[in-house]
Amino acid sequence: MRTIFLMIMQIAAAMALCGWLFWLAISLANSPRPPAQQSIANDLAVAWTTVPTRVDRQTQNFEVIADPFQFSLRVAARPQMAGSASFIVGEKVYLFDGVTGYQPRELCQEAGGARTACGNRAIAAAVSFLSNRWLQCRTLEIGRFVELIRCKLNGRDLTEELIRRNLARPAVSALALD
Repeated sequence: MRTIFLMIMQIAAAMALCGWLFWLAISLANSPRPPAQQSIANDLAVAWTTVPTRVDRQTQNFEVIADPFQFSLRVAARPQMAGSASFIVGEKVYLFDGVTGYQPRELCQEAGGARTACGNRAIAAAVSFLSNRWLQCRTLEIGRFVELIRCKLNGRDLTEELIRRNLARPAVSALALD
């Protein structure tokens, strides 16, 4: 009998709390807004519409910001890697800006003194990381067959990602990110 009474009291308390929260939400929604919020709400009402609107691009006065990453580059399923921070597409060699990659036969000494094939490991990891990916890049042509590139992958800086994954070491950047 006592447990039934406690359960009824808990249900009554929960219903009272829900009723109070509902009353609070309604009273906040119906309260007058300060003048600053009314001004913002009026501006948004002008900017957004629920009906189709034709936009005349000739009369727009919005600043157009050019995308610094002017071209997209698709990395092949099995890219030909020249190092962990460079790959070859056709006749062009693309070098990632801001990093120094590991070379294929490069050996590294770990903190414990063991020598590892860090070059081959980094290249294998870079192949699996970059395979079948679309990169948004900006370029600096160094020569006829060599381009220095700064890329983004899914909106994130690829240089930082290569360093974070230990696929390359930081270096001086020639292409600054704006």
